[in-house]
Amino acid sequence: MNQTSNPKNRDPAERPTVWVIFFILIAGLIPMWPMDGFIFGVPTWAAFAVLMSIALSLFATYIIHRLWPENDEEGSKD
Repeated sequence: MNQTSNPKNRDPAERPTVWVIFFILIAGLIPMWPMDGFIFGVPTWAAFAVLMSIALSLFATYIIHRLWPENDEEGSKD
């Protein structure tokens, strides 16, 4: 069965939503947002960047494990 015929088996790179979420998460990593104060003794901007880094890692893990199409062919083509 052709994997491209089923929209749920599309390559994640072909999904615009994935790119938008990646862009938002990566933009959150940049310490340019005007944040004052501290969270548990850590500057707010640094705590925000760490949280965005964790969110980015979790999202990438989700994409790889749930949305990445699996190769059901036996043997390799090498």
